[in-house]
Amino acid sequence: MNNAHRVNILIADDTPENLRLLSGLLTDQGYEVRPAPNGRLALSGARTILPDLILLDIRMPDLDGYEVCKALKADERTRDIPVIFISVLNEAEDKVKAFSVGGVDFITKPFQEEEVLARVRTHLRIRELQRDMEQEIKERRESEESLRTERERFFSTLEKIPAFVYLQAPDHTIRYANMKFRNLFGDPEGRLCYEVIRGRDKPCEVCPTFEVFKTEETQIWEWKRDNDETYMIHDSHLADTDGSPLVLKMGVDITVSRQTGEMLRERTEDLERSNRDLEQFAHVVSHDLQEPLRMVSSYVQLLERRYKGKLDADADDFIAFAVDGAVRMHALITDLLAFSRVGTRGKPFEPLEAEHILEQVLANLSVSIRESGAEVTHDALPSVIADASQLARVFQNLISNAIKFRGEEPPRIHVTAEKKGREWIFSLRDKGIGIAPKYSDRIFVIFQRLHTRDEYPGTGMGLAICKRIVERHRGRIWVESREGAGSTFHFTIAIPERI
Repeated sequence: MNNAHRVNILIADDTPENLRLLSGLLTDQGYEVRPAPNGRLALSGARTILPDLILLDIRMPDLDGYEVCKALKADERTRDIPVIFISVLNEAEDKVKAFSVGGVDFITKPFQEEEVLARVRTHLRIRELQRDMEQEIKERRESEESLRTERERFFSTLEKIPAFVYLQAPDHTIRYANMKFRNLFGDPEGRLCYEVIRGRDKPCEVCPTFEVFKTEETQIWEWKRDNDETYMIHDSHLADTDGSPLVLKMGVDITVSRQTGEMLRERTEDLERSNRDLEQFAHVVSHDLQEPLRMVSSYVQLLERRYKGKLDADADDFIAFAVDGAVRMHALITDLLAFSRVGTRGKPFEPLEAEHILEQVLANLSVSIRESGAEVTHDALPSVIADASQLARVFQNLISNAIKFRGEEPPRIHVTAEKKGREWIFSLRDKGIGIAPKYSDRIFVIFQRLHTRDEYPGTGMGLAICKRIVERHRGRIWVESREGAGSTFHFTIAIPERI
């Protein structure tokens, strides 16, 4: 007997000597004993503190043992407490009555101590086993209830998901189908899967479901509905339900995604073809157009050197216009070629020091910086993943513009960088002539100029090239400026997820 819980025994007997003997005997065995000298106190005590077992005399004043036992068995709280009658009555009818009112055993007085202990231990053990069984039954019911709840929740979820789901038995019958399935194929109850889904009178010769039953391995396959342009993808794996092998099958209609994929493939091919055409255009620009332009430019410059001042003033002006036009056309074609090749001729991105790139750019611009009296400063600049030559071009175009579009004072340019989220924001601040906010987007469009060529030379391609380079680096470029108050150009370089 496990006495982690100290066993409580109630003894009811109107004979003091019997109470003393029984109490002493059971107390010595480690039981907690509560004596009651009559039936009424026994009934009250049993209801106040539930005992594990009751030894009950029959002949007692007020309430006899039979009446006490009947009252205990009528009460839901005490009905399961085992009652052992202990009495001088020894007739068969007395014992039959004791068992009929709910007793579990009968001991005849005068009692033997060994018999009392043996019967007490036996019924306490039975009581313990009953409690264990009741607990096991309770836990099993709770487990079954939990399983039933989870099952209901599971099937409730299946009813709501956008994929069609069904359970298929080895004989091809569909045992369950969710709402999506029923909407697509109708009510499948008691029908064969190949009849419902494929409209056939026999199973497919090669059905992945068979592989699931044989190998217990998940099967995924794609198929097209007969006489239909609808494409499906299936996922099947083994699932035990109520001890029966079933295959849980899920599927989705991928017709739209296939059509989208086909459209993307066609557009990718169009883009590749367009890129090839662009490459061909760049080749034409760089060779076929540049060659006659160089010839025109050379002969016009030859005319200028040979006949300048020998013809009338109009002729000199005409020759000057032609030379200027040829030079500008050459610069325009060169910039247009650079713009077209940002994406097609760019170098792979690599780790580099932005500060080192800026120093190279300042060395390239040393003459114009010195002639303009410009001062270019910078904070510490970060390491980035970029195309070195293209990043240098962005710095060079922006610094050249700051020098070109300066005010009365020598240019003052400051370069900074700040990390925000998954990108670096580079900023170039100057104290130049500034830009009206209404033109802040226009300046990044090719061939868009805010000033005449007589005021500020150039092709109008520099900022457009910067924008295209920055976008290749998955970044943005913008300007904050006011007329007469200088400008701050910002551009971002993305930070890869893994460096």
